Amino acid sequence: MKETPEMQQFDEEHKRLLDKQTEKMEAILSLVPEDKKGIVHKLFYEACRISEAIQRNGDLYEEERNKAIRDEMNYEQWMRKVDLILVGRYGMSHDDLPDMRWRDEFDDGSNPEDAVSRLVGGYTTI
Repeated sequence: MKETPEMQQFDEEHKRLLDKQTEKMEAILSLVPEDKKGIVHKLFYEACRISEAIQRNGDLYEEERNKAIRDEMNYEQWMRKVDLILVGRYGMSHDDLPDMRWRDEFDDGSNPEDAVSRLVGGYTTI
């Protein structure tokens, strides 16, 4: 998978947050008596490990959800559902509208209903 600028930005932000957490941990450890530093350090480590596991599980859920949507239908089938929603609501298909980012919505794992609401819902008149 090609790394996008957004992914790079996320990685940089993640590193900054980790650096900040490390600074905080070191500041707190400087206040802890020497004989207690080991246990406090272990607690910090476990808290960080649990936090990362929760984040990974959330990412995995989102990835699996998107994969399930993509597996359920191909882009052509997805666009047919988009058109059914558009015709039902507005009396026109996606071909009758200005260019919109339908493919991006599909690739992101959006369902057709959410994509129509997001992309067309902002227009007051069509």
